[in-house]
Amino acid sequence: MTKRNEIRIACLAVIVAAFAAWSCDGGGTASSSSGPSSESTASSNAYSVVANISSWPPGAEGTQALEANLMRKNYYLVLDGSGSMEEDSCGSNESKISVARKATVEWSKTVPEDANLGLLIFSREGIVQKVPLGKGKENRDAFVKAVSGARADGGTPLYTAMKLGYRALEEQGRKQLGYGEYHLVLVTDGEANLGEDPRSMVDYIVSSSPVMITTIGFCIGNKHSLNQPGRVIYHEANNPTALREGLKDVLAESPVFDATVFENQ
Repeated sequence: MTKRNEIRIACLAVIVAAFAAWSCDGGGTASSSSGPSSESTASSNAYSVVANISSWPPGAEGTQALEANLMRKNYYLVLDGSGSMEEDSCGSNESKISVARKATVEWSKTVPEDANLGLLIFSREGIVQKVPLGKGKENRDAFVKAVSGARADGGTPLYTAMKLGYRALEEQGRKQLGYGEYHLVLVTDGEANLGEDPRSMVDYIVSSSPVMITTIGFCIGNKHSLNQPGRVIYHEANNPTALREGLKDVLAESPVFDATVFENQ
């Protein structure tokens, strides 16, 4: 048995034990007479089944450098820097990009210190990873500097941006042997460019990985290709406060483990 397989089995035992304890405490039977909100229902449905951790991510067995904490949380933010973000935001006399910059910087300061944080911005500069996934003061300072310098001018290549963000999380997943949490967060104010429809990328991510997709639609209502109940957690942010709340909720969203995932391990 290889060392990595020994690590997988040990971690799996911890997860199963935690799940069993949670079930015995009644965590899996909570209910409400008024019924769940549409947003919480989407979260539960989307992530009630977690990808088999022995098969995701591909190539994990060949990873040379492993993350010290295999259960580390990972947050990768994709920020829309398209031209429409220069328009005044709903509920404010500031531009949408200005409001998004402030809200995103504020949010980054609440991300747990031991979690990895990464950033990609698409704008006139192209689709650029500004900050790779990482932790610590240097990472956070770089994140704040990159967000603060974001400018709005360009198109909306959602498919490619999501693909690059997912690949960054997948690479980190190899270092963690698939364990931990993986969040792909998008803040956008518009539909994708021609040829950049993100729905096929959502299909791929949801069907083949445990990566959670959260989209905050800023001043665009709920009619967006990424508003997919049961697959994507979608926050309709029609004012600056709702944008901040949507980002805040990302840190409260976690996968719901299904015991059947472990039956064939």
